[in-house]
This record gives sequence, C-alpha cells and structure tokens, in this order.
Amino acid sequence: MTAAPAKVGQELTPAMVAYLVVLGLAGVGVMIGTYLGDWGFWGWFGGGFLVVAGFGALLGNVFKIGWQPAVGPCPRCGTSLHYLTKKQHLRCPSCETLLEVQGQSLAAVPQNAVADTAEYPAPYVASITFPPTCALCGQPPAQAETVRWDKHRKKADYVVATVIEVTKIVLQVPVCAAHVGQGAVALDYGDHPSTQHDGVCVKFRSVWALEGYRRHNAAVMPPIRNEPQMPHAPSA
Repeated sequence: MTAAPAKVGQELTPAMVAYLVVLGLAGVGVMIGTYLGDWGFWGWFGGGFLVVAGFGALLGNVFKIGWQPAVGPCPRCGTSLHYLTKKQHLRCPSCETLLEVQGQSLAAVPQNAVADTAEYPAPYVASITFPPTCALCGQPPAQAETVRWDKHRKKADYVVATVIEVTKIVLQVPVCAAHVGQGAVALDYGDHPSTQHDGVCVKFRSVWALEGYRRHNAAVMPPIRNEPQMPHAPSA
C-alpha cells in the first residue's frame, strides 16, 4: 500500500489563536486569584480547565499531540478526505475505495487483505442479509454461525435520569467448514469517524467478503459520509 501525503493539524486563524491565548491567560488569572484568595477546589479546577483548554489546545496543534485532524487525497482517485491520525478505516465517497490511516497518511486496503480479527467495517442496517458464500473465504458455506450483540451504552445524562441505549442484534453468518469458529464477522460500535456511520457496524476479517456484503446489500446501504474532524486525546 502506498500512502499519500496529508496536511495534518487544524489550521488556526489569528482570531482562534487570540481566543485560545485569552482563554489560557484567564485560567492563569483564576489560579492566581485562587492562591491569593483561597477560593478552594473549584477555583483550582476552573483555572486549570481554562489553562488546558486554551494553552493545551495551542500546544496540541503546534506539536501534533493526540489524534489530529488531517486532510489528504484518496490514493485511488485524488479526492480530498478528512480523517483523524488514528488507526481507522474509511471509504472515499467518490470511488468507494476502502482506506486505512497509516501514521498521518491514507492508503488503499488490498482487496485480498485478511486480518487476524474482524476489523474492516460496514454499516449495520436492520434489513441486511449475507450473500450465500463463506464470510471469510467465499467458498460455499457449510453452516450459519450466530453472532449476537446485546449492549447497553450510556447516551446522555440529565438532571433526573440517565438515558441508556440498549441494542440487541442477532446475525446468521454463513461460513464454510474450514472457517467455523474463526471469527469471520463481528458486531461493534462504529461511531463516526471510525466507520463514517453512527451506531453499530458489521466488521469483517476479509476485505473480499466485506465488499461482497456491501454489493449484496447495496439497496439499503446508507450514503458514504466524510466530514471534518476535531482533535482529541487518544482513548482506549
């Protein structure tokens, strides 16, 4: 895979730089006031928060700390794409090539690529079905494996209650005798920008099988999106 050059980091206008500097200085002022006036925990907390929000954002942008927004060309068709400098897969909206981030650049994933675990994503839609071939190698299937998803995820906090999203999905995945129990397909959350689709996604070990799944369900696949991303610290 040949990676294409990219522009990494969010371009800050003079107004944005000035705003972040003022924010950081305000935080320093609050911390000094807390020291002199004994404002307590909330003074230190508020001042520290402003310092990190202001000066931290500036330093992160200058030194490219954390996952940075990047803009780079699709290595297949040249379309300019937004992504984060983290391990992720995305699709070009123009040529629909599956891409992966390599360091700070984009590279096309080979059609014959097979991962050790299911990592190549496509959106889950309630009406999807699988083509009548093994979901790993494409041979005639010997049986269908059940892949279950029963997850609870906190969506929002309110004054009185916490909203919990409950998602239950059962898939029947066709596999050949050689690939029974080999984890050909998995379900996982695919929040944008990792898969360019919110909610749950279907992940494949085989790119060939992934593309067959997309073709088989072309009538219900949502449109491919590509949007600017905000920098943030790496998470587990």
